[in-house]
Amino acid sequence: MTARHWWWVGLIVGMALLVLTIVAFSAGLDVADQLGGVVGGVFGVGSFALSVVSALALRSSSGASGGGRPVVKATGPGSVAAGGDATGNATGTGSVVTGPTASASTHPPALRGPIADVEATDGGVAAGGSTRDNATRDNSRREVQ
Repeated sequence: MTARHWWWVGLIVGMALLVLTIVAFSAGLDVADQLGGVVGGVFGVGSFALSVVSALALRSSSGASGGGRPVVKATGPGSVAAGGDATGNATGTGSVVTGPTASASTHPPALRGPIADVEATDGGVAAGGSTRDNATRDNSRREVQ
């Protein structure tokens, strides 16, 4: 919550306390007790509803890009980013790939694809899944016999 939100919360709670104090002195403690119970119940139900809405909003927007899809971003020269597995790759000037490719991922199908937010910058390499059987940087070479 921002500072502006906290000001509104403080204002509402302060007004409620002011009204209960005025009722307590003018109408008596019995009326103030009943009114305080009703106001407390209303705030309790409202707080519960707000927490349910917040939990559902967080659940439906996991990942920074929203909609449950993690962000995969490569910026800068020579950057490589993979949302899932990065297997059997050779990157860089004069790269050579020989031999059979590496075996398929052992992740269950539900976990395939982007697992986490991934970002590679300025020549970096990042992967959201597993990385094996790779050769990276200039003049890299991958040979599997």
